[in-house]
Amino acid sequence: MFNISEEFVVRFGTIDDIDQIFDNIQRIKIEMSEQKIAQWPLDKDYPSKEMIKTDLLNSQYFILEKNKEYAGSVVLNTITTPPYSEISWNGKHFLAVHRLATVKAFRKDDAGQLLMSFAEEWALAHHQDSIRLDTYSHNRRANKFYQSCGFTQVGKISLPWMPEQYYCYEKLLSVAD
Repeated sequence: MFNISEEFVVRFGTIDDIDQIFDNIQRIKIEMSEQKIAQWPLDKDYPSKEMIKTDLLNSQYFILEKNKEYAGSVVLNTITTPPYSEISWNGKHFLAVHRLATVKAFRKDDAGQLLMSFAEEWALAHHQDSIRLDTYSHNRRANKFYQSCGFTQVGKISLPWMPEQYYCYEKLLSVAD
């Protein structure tokens, strides 16, 4: 368990968290659909329960809690797939952020910022010189959020099942020798 503020901790996710993670993602998919943001379309099984299970079993899911109550989650790993290899990234040793999802009630507590700060600490502790992520080009709130966290857009990719592009972001870190 990692204390990241007086009230919040981050811990490794376990298989027991799968329903909370999945249910929160489903709520977020509905929110985005209502806002006409197709990042995680309702008619697509993404992120799937099987994908969440795999990330949990690989110890890549991190859970944010406030007073032992689920506040959000994020996947941190070093996995990249073909569309991302076409981007001219600056960092050589990276941490990738996937599926950042916060509970609406905890957004006023900066739950997303807390998870991103944890990701940066995790990356530095594991000698990564950058953090990479992507977000849907039409998700203005997410794009603004990542820019406010110090990320720079370094390119864009197209995914065959999505109507619009995704912006790729990177934040370079100062790694101590």
